[in-house]
Amino acid sequence: MFGGVERSLTPGTAILLVGIAVTAVLNARYAFPARLLVGLRRYQVAGDLSPAQKPRGKKVKSKKKEDEETSDIDNLLLVPTTFKETWALRFYNLYDGLVALAELSLLVSVLSVAYGWFFQDYPPHLGLALGALCIVASLAALVRTELVARSTRTSDKIMCVIYGAGALVAAMMTQVKDPLWAPTQRQALAVRPLNDLVRAWGGRVRAPPKITLAGLRWALAGAAGALASILLIPTLRFASALDLQRRVPAWASDYIPDSLWLRTRLHIQFIAPLVASMLWGSMRADVLFRVPPSHARLIQAAALILAALASLANVSLLVQRYLDTGLLAWYSLRVPVEGGLTDAGLRRELVRRKVSLTGLLAGRAAVQAVAPAVLLLGMGLVQLHNGLHPGLSREADVNGLLDVMLGFLAWLKEPARLFGETEEERAARLERAEREVSITDEAAGGQQANFNIEYARQQRKRARGEEKPVEAPAPAEPSGAALDPEQEALMAAFRAAAEEHAAASLPLEDALARQLRRWCADWEADLEARPEQEMLAGLKMIVDAMKGRNYLHAYKIYMGIAIGNSPWPIGVTQVGLHERSAREKISFKSSMSTAHIMNDEATRKFIQALKRLMTFCQRRYPTDPSRSVDFDGLGTEGRGAAGGGSDKLALLSALRSGEDVTPAPAPSVMEGNAVKIPPRWEHQIRHAMESVAQSETLKRA
Repeated sequence: MFGGVERSLTPGTAILLVGIAVTAVLNARYAFPARLLVGLRRYQVAGDLSPAQKPRGKKVKSKKKEDEETSDIDNLLLVPTTFKETWALRFYNLYDGLVALAELSLLVSVLSVAYGWFFQDYPPHLGLALGALCIVASLAALVRTELVARSTRTSDKIMCVIYGAGALVAAMMTQVKDPLWAPTQRQALAVRPLNDLVRAWGGRVRAPPKITLAGLRWALAGAAGALASILLIPTLRFASALDLQRRVPAWASDYIPDSLWLRTRLHIQFIAPLVASMLWGSMRADVLFRVPPSHARLIQAAALILAALASLANVSLLVQRYLDTGLLAWYSLRVPVEGGLTDAGLRRELVRRKVSLTGLLAGRAAVQAVAPAVLLLGMGLVQLHNGLHPGLSREADVNGLLDVMLGFLAWLKEPARLFGETEEERAARLERAEREVSITDEAAGGQQANFNIEYARQQRKRARGEEKPVEAPAPAEPSGAALDPEQEALMAAFRAAAEEHAAASLPLEDALARQLRRWCADWEADLEARPEQEMLAGLKMIVDAMKGRNYLHAYKIYMGIAIGNSPWPIGVTQVGLHERSAREKISFKSSMSTAHIMNDEATRKFIQALKRLMTFCQRRYPTDPSRSVDFDGLGTEGRGAAGGGSDKLALLSALRSGEDVTPAPAPSVMEGNAVKIPPRWEHQIRHAMESVAQSETLKRA
């Protein structure tokens, strides 16, 4: 009890405290970080030793005899590093902290896994926190020892920045293409722990920001550029050490041991991190090993942790080979070459500075040798956390889910991808489309059906009081439960499948007739369900004009119905495409200004059929050319009753047979000696609509 509140110790906290205590005791007793560097051979000029300092180790003697002025250069001393000298190295605190953090992380991970196996309750977020701490600490140590260190040359810093910028651009270009080495599944798995950390850190103060997949891709590209900038100089430094081990000079074979085992260890130091990183990011481990995603993450975690352990085991060898590069500097300056430096005193000073600088940078080299291993360890712990918590991670393949999502969007007649659309926006669009979807028969209008027109028609019916009252649903049968909308849609799909199966068993002629009758019935019901007053008025005027064989006037009314007051489409403003001038101002200031031909597919086909009927009537019942539309447009022989033909031949044939081709007087623009003002369009359509209304009244009576 503390302050009246009972505070229980969680298993994760207990394991962390035990790990800290054990790590502190072992490091205090055995000094593991220092033992990795104790005994390393450092090179020192014999003349630099103080009188009280006795040389330890053997001398590196030159095979050639030089004069007395350079005798101290020829006699380098191999000085083994002691505990005291190790603790005095520069950046030793960073080195000691990284090694201690690696020990603590490994110990806590082993204890957590053992606790989870025994009690089936792995402590949550403990491995994730340690992994994140390892990653941050290793990157901070690399930056501290190289990029922001005063001893680093400015040219090297500029080179690192340029190299990092190039890596950033390359990573961005690769991320935009959604490559195999960074699939969406890996990114989605990485979002969850990052969001957990952000939520735990800032959730109490304000709503924490949500990390999206697009933001994570840019963050990964930035991390790749920063990592390339940080690791450039350490990689070059240790690459020279690897080259020294691979090709030991003949004069240094007595002082640098050369064996297959040592070369293999150094090769593992460079190859193991690359293989582990590729297994983590590039290859789909679940497909490669044919295991579930959770087991694949455990395999990736094991590869990363093993690579980290191999790197930690080779720290001493790697730092020793870096110190051996001072021997190469001594050998290159010991003997003057032709055209090179000949002053003995200056050469002696250069040797002393080069050898002493290599020894002073031993602490930096130790940090840069341990930091990549700790970085791999942190990545492995994060992946181990994801593998041991299958309930907290996405078990489903996110790439597969994206494919299914694209398929659903195509099924809902939605574009699969929009320009610049992210996965989150695409998922939101799919959710919105699923909410707004309505299961209807495709034969009732299809893709080009205009539902806005249907809605407006229903609104007009409701305003006129023509909407039928909604009938109460029939009471459900006592033997069955009421079906929800999803079950009703499923039953409708079953009925449609049964009808298709029954139609497939019919003869071809019967199946075609059955389907055509169904479509015609649907079309008739659709046309009967929308009594457009304007359309009826226009049809009445067209029929009256055609009865009087005034096809030009009927065509003008047809154009008013089809186009109305809507703008002319692109391409029809050329002179000669229409009888009516394309540049005159259309000013039908009535409700007839709607372009009915553009409404939906059924109306367009209906009006086009009426236009074909007008063309047929003009050739079947010819009239004066001044009252015709495109008179004698076709020169084909015949009257054209079966299709094409000549209006002129049809008119001559009618005149020879004594047929009255002008049953009604043609409209005139003159009235007496004055110009007759034609009736305005709104007056004509209003008069026609009054006739339609009278007809409807007589029909009801």
